[in-house]
Amino acid sequence: MVTINRTLFTSGLLAFSIAFISTVPRAVSDEPEPPGLHDPVPARGPALQESTLSERTAGRLEIGFRYIQISLNDTDRSAPGTRNYLGSIDRLNEKQPRLPYPFINYHFQPNWGISLAFDRFGAETIKTVSRNESDTDGTIYVRGPVLSLRGRYPNESRLTPFCEAGLAYYFGKFAHDHQWRHVGASRIMDINDTVAVVLAAGMDVGIYGGWSLQLYARYNNAKVKGTYTRDGLYMESATLPLKHFAYGIGTLYSF
Repeated sequence: MVTINRTLFTSGLLAFSIAFISTVPRAVSDEPEPPGLHDPVPARGPALQESTLSERTAGRLEIGFRYIQISLNDTDRSAPGTRNYLGSIDRLNEKQPRLPYPFINYHFQPNWGISLAFDRFGAETIKTVSRNESDTDGTIYVRGPVLSLRGRYPNESRLTPFCEAGLAYYFGKFAHDHQWRHVGASRIMDINDTVAVVLAAGMDVGIYGGWSLQLYARYNNAKVKGTYTRDGLYMESATLPLKHFAYGIGTLYSF
């Protein structure tokens, strides 16, 4: 009987000890947990793709405005024995842009990219009446987009040289002088649309953050065909040279 009681007592004491130990909180270890054990799993999907895309395109997009002044290569055919441009027109005067025009650059590699710009300029037609007198028929205007392949040399300085080669598509227009068009007869000058080669080079000068100042120079071989009619009858047509060098200054922001 005594043996059975001792056995029961021993079994109860052992069960109580196990239950008690299981309720005691585990002591906090002084040893650090292995790194990354409870770190959150890196995000995947659209959020990660957006971040990666932003890093890949950072600094590739540039938007700016540029103001230029042009200098026509062929402006005077008034010398004796020289053939006029068209009819009595023997001189051309540059008609400078009044406003800066926008451009966008995108670089698909650090050194290479494309450029899309808007361009507009003109040439006033002049006819010599006498040594000290001249008159005008009107002004030739062309305007349109310029698409170019561009290269640049990014470096650790503030100066980034670049060059561009591309094509311009110009819409032609003639702003008639009122007196020439209507006095004595009905005169019309039609100017056709044209394509020109544009070669450019320049320097971007970093100012602050993403802002830069741009120094710009270009050569443009534009020419247009002018057709002159009088009272509805064809009179004459000729090619009018608008090739020129241009120099300009602009500002741009790099994203």
